Amino acid sequence: MIVGLIVLASIGFIAALAGGVWLVLREGRIRTSTGREAGAKVFSDPGDAGAEGAGATLPVAEAFRGTGIMVEGEAETSYARIRGQLRSGDWTAAAPSLLGISGLITAMISIALILGIVVEPPLLGWGIAALMLFTLVRALNQFRKA
Repeated sequence: MIVGLIVLASIGFIAALAGGVWLVLREGRIRTSTGREAGAKVFSDPGDAGAEGAGATLPVAEAFRGTGIMVEGEAETSYARIRGQLRSGDWTAAAPSLLGISGLITAMISIALILGIVVEPPLLGWGIAALMLFTLVRALNQFRKA
């Protein structure tokens, strides 16, 4: 049973990822930049001062040397938009959002059940599961209201 729930949670995460990528590719804004400073940062080791036991040292930021490519993507959706798409019969427009949301719901419910079964003592495990499910319901309710 646990293995089945783990597989179901994995499928949920994959569906959520696929839905998010599909949503960004379909309706999102994708920005790319190239050049000498394309959002990349390089950290250098300040030396072996920390190896002598003199205390912890932090990495030092350096300028990016070379060229790079940075790709950023963002997309957003709302309950009203999804509802409008479904009412108009445009399932292909609503599919990325529905896939992402249903994948996250599936993963969260599966993980809550896994925690309820696995964590000892059982009261603690089921308490954590109940808290996760309560949080899921609250998040979906806030999404619906927004």
